[in-house]
Amino acid sequence: MVFSTIKRNKCKCGKCNHYPTFGFDGYFYLHAPEDIKERQGIKAKRNYQNKLTRQKKSVLSRKLHTVQGEVDSKPNDNPQYQWYCDRRIEMTNCCIECGSGTRKADDKFFTWSIAHIVPKSLVPSVAMDENNWVELCWLHHQEFDNTFDKAAAMQCFPEIKQKFQLFKHKIPATELRKINPHLLN
Repeated sequence: MVFSTIKRNKCKCGKCNHYPTFGFDGYFYLHAPEDIKERQGIKAKRNYQNKLTRQKKSVLSRKLHTVQGEVDSKPNDNPQYQWYCDRRIEMTNCCIECGSGTRKADDKFFTWSIAHIVPKSLVPSVAMDENNWVELCWLHHQEFDNTFDKAAAMQCFPEIKQKFQLFKHKIPATELRKINPHLLN
């Protein structure tokens, strides 16, 4: 076993066997002179005040973001959110892949259960088409979005392929090359 050769100093008061406390200039906190204790008290008060200020700012920031989120999520202002709300009405609260429950009743996360058949970022022309979606649990939604091959291997893919045929004609040729090739076969 290896031991350190560094010798730790004891409290400067010389009367005790305690080790010094950080910030007390070599003294154990109970044995420090009054001027050092006062200086540390001022630091502690300042740190406490800074902590309270940070907490107040955090609470205000949280309130601001909550209000901003309520303003941003108004259906009339955001057509994408309105599209999600319309799909929510059609949801059955059942994943078409595994039959487990989805997040239809969850006001904050119901959009996680609505999977676009054709990615809205790659093919914006049909991003808000009423047929460009399927209801999946979050696990299968993630699997469906990961790779084209994983999506094609899912049991519900034939149903997805049929739904794709309903809006395939609306996709311009420039965006058609970005679509899952298994859907086009």
